[in-house]
Amino acid sequence: MSLLSKGIQVASQEIARGRGSAGRVGTLVGLGLCGLLSGVLVWVVISFVWEPYIGLDLEFNLAGWVLSLSHLTLVPGLLFGMIVGLFLSRRNLARPWQVVAYIAAATAANFVATNFAAGMVNAIDNAFSLGMLAGLIGSGWLTAVSLLLFSFLRRPLPCLLMLAAGTLLGGLLEFAIEDSSSLGMGFLVLYGAWQAGYAAALGTALPPRQRT
Repeated sequence: MSLLSKGIQVASQEIARGRGSAGRVGTLVGLGLCGLLSGVLVWVVISFVWEPYIGLDLEFNLAGWVLSLSHLTLVPGLLFGMIVGLFLSRRNLARPWQVVAYIAAATAANFVATNFAAGMVNAIDNAFSLGMLAGLIGSGWLTAVSLLLFSFLRRPLPCLLMLAAGTLLGGLLEFAIEDSSSLGMGFLVLYGAWQAGYAAALGTALPPRQRT
């Protein structure tokens, strides 16, 4: 009888582990798809919506840097922050104020990284290297603020994965710079891959959804 009970206990533990693993994979894939959706929406807005309907394109000087308020510096971070923040909220992992703060952090991170890339494009000849450096700056900013906002992120491995994804996928800036198509497909590659990859890396830190 004791052997049967022990066998049932072991089986239950294995089933629970399996569910936990499946939940983690589902979370990772779900956040990755959210990032991909965000990247596609960014491409739609910057290619087809911004100029005819919004048209904001301002420049100002700050400490010797020419900074831009435009579709490329505002839209990617804003949409990414909104979609990922909503995902975290629906998983009960973020309160409303944290969602707002995450949106602001994502917008600021993209603003800084994109303006850095624009300001250094003539100083760094290699677009891949420039994109990786800008990706490191953007992902570093967003990851650092996320650590302050969310306790579940305070582990080394997910943070390193987010930094690695942001840095390596930033190299896809080369596709955006060299793309000559009228639809701006290079930006679709850049934002689709970057935001999907960074979001998936973030997903490695999330606890699995509890199943009954």
